[in-house]
Amino acid sequence: MFYKHVIVLLTFLLAFSACSDDSVNPGPINSGEDFDLDTAIELALLSLVAYEQRIQCIKNGKDAITVPVSFKLEEVIFEEVSEEANETCKDDKGKVPIAFIATKDDTIYLAFRGTADASDEIIDAKLEQDAYTFLTDDGSNCSMKSPKVQNGYNKLYTDIEKPIFDKMQELLGTNQFNTVLITGHSLGAALAVLAVPDLTVNVPLAEVIMYSFAGPSVGNSDFVGIYDCLISEGMNTSWRVVNTNDAIPKLPPTTLDCKDFMYEHVMDQHDIMFGKALPPLPDVNCDESDFAIELKLALYLDDNKHQVEINHSICTYYDTLCGMKGTKSERETCMMNAVGC
Repeated sequence: MFYKHVIVLLTFLLAFSACSDDSVNPGPINSGEDFDLDTAIELALLSLVAYEQRIQCIKNGKDAITVPVSFKLEEVIFEEVSEEANETCKDDKGKVPIAFIATKDDTIYLAFRGTADASDEIIDAKLEQDAYTFLTDDGSNCSMKSPKVQNGYNKLYTDIEKPIFDKMQELLGTNQFNTVLITGHSLGAALAVLAVPDLTVNVPLAEVIMYSFAGPSVGNSDFVGIYDCLISEGMNTSWRVVNTNDAIPKLPPTTLDCKDFMYEHVMDQHDIMFGKALPPLPDVNCDESDFAIELKLALYLDDNKHQVEINHSICTYYDTLCGMKGTKSERETCMMNAVGC
């Protein structure tokens, strides 16, 4: 059991890292008619900010946490972690930022941080699923009987949901805001997906727009059915921005339909390309134990660790999107804003 977790955690730690030092040339972007490049760039920037807030808190404490000057910071959401295994805020040894809520004009922004702590690694390295309990089967068009999601993501979102929910209710109750934009990279992308149905149904006062980056698959077909239905019926927006060379959006494998878990992706996927192609994922099947599947995937990530890290970097996701801007000056200005890169 110890060997299992050591291998899985070490390799997922590598795969879910925020940034890489290697530079690559941005590739082409495939634009869907509703995909908005400026929104994607803005939310990729806030995904970078979410990582940077952790560093700010570790180095200088909670009062040092900032957002770009065009935004107003409304709330920082903290993850409770063990100080023995994680770096934590300078003035609070039991916590580290995991998300924040900010506002600008008539819009609320919710940004989740990706994996950066040992505690997050334990969350990432799971296949098992639990029930998604933030919705009820009310007989509506979007009801499904058994929505299930990866249990590590589900537990973390459950732990931080109340302060997010309370602040959203407070802000929307002022009638000053009419749009909620949700984002995150990697683990943060998974949390963003979990937040969308919850906020869409339980705080139904605003248009919801979600742009995530490099997100893994999160839930089963019933969860995906609810999510896609809520997006379509509510005229909301959902885009998963995916580097086609990134291994993490291919995990957990959507080819598996096992007794205890199966995974699908929510709508819609917007492809970009940078880095180099990786070998195909190893073959896995439901006749194998969870341990055997996790070990195969862990060894695959370890064998390809350098390129996996490059292909998954939020810094390069951001730079690639900036590279799609129309003029050289636009691209350079965009790239200069890359917080923490």
